[in-house]
Amino acid sequence: MLYEKFMETWNTQDIAGYFSCLHDDYQMIFHSTGKTLRLEDFDTDQLARWMISTKRESARCLYENEDILVEHRISTYSDGERSATMLVHLKKDGLLWRTETGVTPLPPKE
Repeated sequence: MLYEKFMETWNTQDIAGYFSCLHDDYQMIFHSTGKTLRLEDFDTDQLARWMISTKRESARCLYENEDILVEHRISTYSDGERSATMLVHLKKDGLLWRTETGVTPLPPKE
């Protein structure tokens, strides 16, 4: 399954491995802003900083088949903010092709 490989790349800060999970036509659509981020728009330095500074809790694959991957996680960011994130990834040629996210802010952990 692609989910395990994708999570391992994040957990080990493997930038090349992360990009190897993404289709050449990859797009990420942000629910909150409607903004679309294309593969060529990714800033590898910023991605590396996110990988290092974001703590993931309760990350899990809800469903995966050859067409779709649905995941949920709780993230704590370096500034202390927390959020629950649902990600729905459409797959193409066995890779992540199009991702849409929905984020719910959470109260700080006590």
